[in-house]
Amino acid sequence: MEGHTKPIITRLLDEPACTLDLHDCKTLSLWAVMKSMVTEPISPPEHWNYSDLDRCLLYLREQIPPHTDVWIAKSVNFPSSYSISRNLSTAASQVRAGVTTLDFGVLAIQVRKLVVPATVNPRKKFTVEEREGPWERTLLQIWPLRGEPVRWPAEMGVNGELGLDALADRFSPVSPGSTPAAGAE
Repeated sequence: MEGHTKPIITRLLDEPACTLDLHDCKTLSLWAVMKSMVTEPISPPEHWNYSDLDRCLLYLREQIPPHTDVWIAKSVNFPSSYSISRNLSTAASQVRAGVTTLDFGVLAIQVRKLVVPATVNPRKKFTVEEREGPWERTLLQIWPLRGEPVRWPAEMGVNGELGLDALADRFSPVSPGSTPAAGAE
């Protein structure tokens, strides 16, 4: 997976603008989800969002777990690397959720994973509210696939450590609601 992803990341790091086709988006998403899985054991097990089955299917079949979303953004004024995971779960919600935010040079990546138990009524909707920010102009969603190539970079970027912290804090905890969360239907 690393070998397939390296040319895509190199292109994003080296070229001021480029297009990611659907294969590029899936490859980069697989790698980002794998990185999110690798950082998960830092948290207590009750906050883990990936099952052993999720890990096996990613490894053996290159299958991204359900209810997973991946975004990328251009990162500026941050010469180091960045990695943080946030638990979005609350005691009031039956759904667990987490978000992992990573940064490598000029590339910021965010992975959000919801875990909807089989015991939850499939008609029940859950929301993960997005905090204010210029996210539509900053982030490019690469998973789930939208059927069109993605043009890099977005109109705006994430600026420095404060921008990365704001991105990491982009989502509020999961709560029962009337609007479905992205990927939760």
